[in-house]
Amino acid sequence: MTLGDRKPSQLLAEMRRTAKGAMTDLTLVDLWIGRLPPYVQSVVLAAANNVEKKVKVADAVMDSFALYYRTGPYQHVSEV
Repeated sequence: MTLGDRKPSQLLAEMRRTAKGAMTDLTLVDLWIGRLPPYVQSVVLAAANNVEKKVKVADAVMDSFALYYRTGPYQHVSEV
């Protein structure tokens, strides 16, 4: 499974549904972190041990990067 254009929380939810209890949540979270972009992985790993907090942090980082690249300071004149 890959992240694609989904939010990290959506990917983890799909991984949980697909696993159907065959793996521990800790194992799923480790696999999930490995599928996130490197700039998100480092922040998530530094976040609190609570899985739900890690998910919120991952979503927030992805949202902030998406917002930055849509409205960043380096727009071309043709875009303005």
